[in-house]
Parts: sequence; structure tokens; C-alpha cells
Amino acid sequence: MTAIYPTSLFPGDYWDEANSKNEAFELCAKDLDAALKTARLELEADGFDGFVLGAVAFDQFDSGNIFHAGAHFTVEVTSGISQPQIDAIFA
Repeated sequence: MTAIYPTSLFPGDYWDEANSKNEAFELCAKDLDAALKTARLELEADGFDGFVLGAVAFDQFDSGNIFHAGAHFTVEVTSGISQPQIDAIFA
């Protein structure tokens, strides 16, 4: 059974490599590898190991302000962690 883990990146982190605010948002939304790495690091920090991550997808930005916006992603956890365990992280 696949579980879903939410994670976030920050478009402001892409400001230096972008030519505009819009490009920073675009670069951030396309950086699926960074979202996958962030999810892995967050889950490991919560004490999980031996899990397998699957597909990652960009969901939405929570603000248009480059300096505090979050880019939200969902990451599939294909094994090793159940949805109730993930839900407990955010409870």
C-alpha cells in the first residue's frame, strides 16, 4: 500500500540562479529531485529507515511572495512506512 508524504521547498532558494521571480518559482516547482531528497532527509530525521520512496509531484505554492512562499510537493512512500505513521508525524 502506498502512503503519501508532504514536503516543501522554498522558491527563494532559487533566486540566485533565476533571472526573475517567476523563473525562481518555475525552477523550484520543477526540482523534483530536491523534493525527493528533502522528503528522505525529513523522514530519516523522524527516525525512519528502510523505506522506499516513489513518485514525487509538485502540488502548489502557498504564496506569491518569493521570500516566504512554500512550494508543496507530495511524495509516494511505496514501502517501509504506513500512512498512519506519516499522519502521526503531523498530528
